[in-house]
Amino acid sequence: MLTLFTINFIVVTKGAERISEVSARFTLDAMPGKQMAIDADLNAGLINQAQAQARRKDVAGEADFYGAMDGASKFVRGDAIAGMMILAINLIGGVCIGIFKYDLSAEAAFQQYVLMTIGDGLVAQIPSLLLSTAAAIIVTRVSDSGDIATDVRSQLLASPSVLYTATSIMFVLAVVPGMPHFPFLIFSALLGFTAWRMSKRPKVAETEEKNLETLTKTIAETTEQQVSWETIPLIEPISLSLGYKLVSLVDKSKGNPLTQRIRGVRQVISDTNGVLLPEIRIREKLPP
Repeated sequence: MLTLFTINFIVVTKGAERISEVSARFTLDAMPGKQMAIDADLNAGLINQAQAQARRKDVAGEADFYGAMDGASKFVRGDAIAGMMILAINLIGGVCIGIFKYDLSAEAAFQQYVLMTIGDGLVAQIPSLLLSTAAAIIVTRVSDSGDIATDVRSQLLASPSVLYTATSIMFVLAVVPGMPHFPFLIFSALLGFTAWRMSKRPKVAETEEKNLETLTKTIAETTEQQVSWETIPLIEPISLSLGYKLVSLVDKSKGNPLTQRIRGVRQVISDTNGVLLPEIRIREKLPP
């Protein structure tokens, strides 16, 4: 019972109280900056008036939440202190009543009322510990996506090795003499089955991820290629298209008369104007 009180009072409630104080202080300090950011987005036209009102309401709700949790942590800590004070009062008062009212010896009064006080203390401290733990989980929660139950379940079942370790501990406790064997064996079996199921899940997720990557790659390959300079064919600055009746002018067997004439014209124009004309591309424009 003293162990539960120590964990509850020194570890859980003390940490939750400190976190709630810091969170409330930082949230209130950041509130003016968030309001100014909302006003800047509204003036820039990034959001409308309704969206600005919704964001202001969210900021105010966040500040109210952390402020309320700061006060609630004080109630939780006070509940732990009150439980310990009630425990001490019950112990001292019970022993005094047993000695002075029922004429019991000090040893008999201690033996009887200490057991009763321990039972009453466990009944009071276990709910107090659960309440403190719940408050600490809410205060220390960072992610806003999803509910708390989903986050807790995903984090507790994230590593099968941890569950296998818990299974081994439960099994060792089950075979220890004097311990309740059946409950520990049941918990060991449940944890072992859960760990086995969770160890199979990453393989399925890995297979699905590989299939998704393959599908994405296939879609990317079959997607129409975007237009760029690499996909556009080279276009010459000057080109000459010939009909099917003029193709003989560029026939090598006839001496390429047109090609030689074009080369001579380029030479004359370049010498006259001092500008080198680009090469003239000759194309045949034959009917299909």
